[in-house]
Amino acid sequence: MNRRTNQRESVHLNCRLTGPGKNSKKLQGKTVNISRHGLLTVLVEPSTPTLDFLQPGKMWTVEVQLPSDHPFEPKCMHCQTTVMRVSSGSGSDVRVAFKINYMKFQNYGGSASLKDFASELTLVRPN
Repeated sequence: MNRRTNQRESVHLNCRLTGPGKNSKKLQGKTVNISRHGLLTVLVEPSTPTLDFLQPGKMWTVEVQLPSDHPFEPKCMHCQTTVMRVSSGSGSDVRVAFKINYMKFQNYGGSASLKDFASELTLVRPN
């Protein structure tokens, strides 16, 4: 039974997930699809201790990196979310569905945060 009230759009963008609390866990992910009130992500390099924090009902912050236009600073869709479900995808993928409680568009975390985020990503260069 499909209980979705809004159409989902297949959008594949990098995102950063931040757990609740001062010593919050930060994860890297990619969006699978987005709707007006929710988004589905797949985690990049999931680990078991991390999955213990991703429990349904917990509040998480998701920052979706938007495609940038070079004259402007990078922007993101900053979302305050609630974890709805965590499931296994194809292979070793872990998918996390979020309900969006609040959303705003803002600069993508400033230059220091952007450097931190970029350094955490693995670059694949052709030989």
